[in-house]
Amino acid sequence: MHLVGLNVTIPPPGGAVNCTVNDNVNTDGPNNPQSLCGVPVPFVDVPVAGTGGIRVYSLAGLTVGGGTLQFRGSRAVMLVVHGDVDISATVDVGATNTAAGAGASPNTNCIGANAHQDNSCGGGGGGGGNATAGAEGGRVLATVPIAGGQALPQNLLQGGCAGGRGNIDRGDNAPLAPGGPGGGAIQITALGRISLSGRIGAGGGGGGAGNNTADGGGGGGGSGGRVVLEAPVVENAGELVVTGGGGGKQGAAGTAGNAGGAGAPGGRYGGNGGTPSTIPVNGANTAEDANEGGGGGGGASGGITLCQGTPIVCN
Repeated sequence: MHLVGLNVTIPPPGGAVNCTVNDNVNTDGPNNPQSLCGVPVPFVDVPVAGTGGIRVYSLAGLTVGGGTLQFRGSRAVMLVVHGDVDISATVDVGATNTAAGAGASPNTNCIGANAHQDNSCGGGGGGGGNATAGAEGGRVLATVPIAGGQALPQNLLQGGCAGGRGNIDRGDNAPLAPGGPGGGAIQITALGRISLSGRIGAGGGGGGAGNNTADGGGGGGGSGGRVVLEAPVVENAGELVVTGGGGGKQGAAGTAGNAGGAGAPGGRYGGNGGTPSTIPVNGANTAEDANEGGGGGGGASGGITLCQGTPIVCN
C-alpha cells in the first residue's frame, strides 16, 4: 500500500473470488461483507482527504476468467488479495460517456472549465485534468481561453475529473453538451503473484455532442483514472487503460454532433484524450461565420504504477 499510506486494519479475508460472468459492484453499497461474483468479501471504508475515499476489500484469491468485474460508486477500489491474482478477462473502473468511474475525483480544480457563450456560436468545454492538465476547449470569438482542468497529485489513489460543458449561441435556449465523466481508480495488492493477460480499464468518458440546432460547442473529455498493481511478482502481458476521453464534436447547422469516445479520439473538432505517453489535444477553434461551435478539449491521461520485487519497488 505504498501510494496511499493507509493506516488501517485489514479484515480477515473472505473466500477466493472466481469471476466467469459479468458482475457490477457498488462501492457505496451498505452490506458488509459485499458480494463479488457471488462470494461474500469483507471490506473497510477509509476516508482520504480530498478524495471520495477508498473501499478496501480483503479476499483470499482473485481469478477473473470471464465477463467483466465492474465497480461503480464514489469510493476508489483497493483489493487486498492474500494469495494470487489471475486476470484474463476484464476488471473495469472506467467511465462511460454518462457515468463516472469508481472513485472519480471530487476535486473541483481538476474539472475542465465550462465554455463561453458567443453571439452566434458556443465554445467547447475544457478537458478534465489528472496526470497532466486537461486540454483547452475550442473558442469562437472569446479571447479568454477555455481552460482544461489542473493536474492532480499522483500519490493518492483517486480517479479522474470531469470535462467542462460546451455552450450554445447567445439567445438560444437549448441543452448544453455535458462534459465527459472522470475514470475511476483501483489498486490490487497481492501477497502472491499478479498475472494479467486481460484488461484493467480506468479510462475517462467522452465529451457530449454540441447542440446542432444552436451551433453548440462540444463537451470536454473526462480524464482517465489510476491503476496500481502491487505484489512480489507482477506479470503484465495485458492492457492497462487510463486514457482520457475525447472532446465532443461541435454542432453545426444541419449537422448532428457526435460524442467523443470514452478513452478514444474526439469527435469532429474535438480534441483527442491523452495517453500515458501523449498530452490531450485542444478542441479546435472556429470562425463565427462558420456557424459552428468549438470542439471540446481532450481529457488528460491518468496514471499507472507497478510495484514489485522483494523488497517491493514502485515504478
